[in-house]
Amino acid sequence: MKRSGLLWMILLVASTAMASAQPAAPDQQDHKAVPVFVDWLSGRYDNELQTFWAAQADARGSARYRRLHAIYRPVSIPESGDHALIVEQYWDNDRSEVHRHAVYLVSPADGEG
Repeated sequence: MKRSGLLWMILLVASTAMASAQPAAPDQQDHKAVPVFVDWLSGRYDNELQTFWAAQADARGSARYRRLHAIYRPVSIPESGDHALIVEQYWDNDRSEVHRHAVYLVSPADGEG
């Protein structure tokens, strides 16, 4: 399975679990899961196949996708906690066509939503 397919599966399972879970304070298990999640999310992602098949199906309007490339890199930001990701997203496999640059701080849920 491609990394992007695995990522969407993980996010789907995680969002389903979060929607049905009762709020709780983070425990030791939550803290152990954070570096695993950061490791899973780190990498390069590209929706090239999605854009290819949409074009083959002659998709129009909102069914048509623009190619998006994303790089998630773990970084250390001691002032903000132990785990963070730098995210670079750009269009059409061209780094000069910046879509988004962001820093994601990753920590266990605090039970507040």
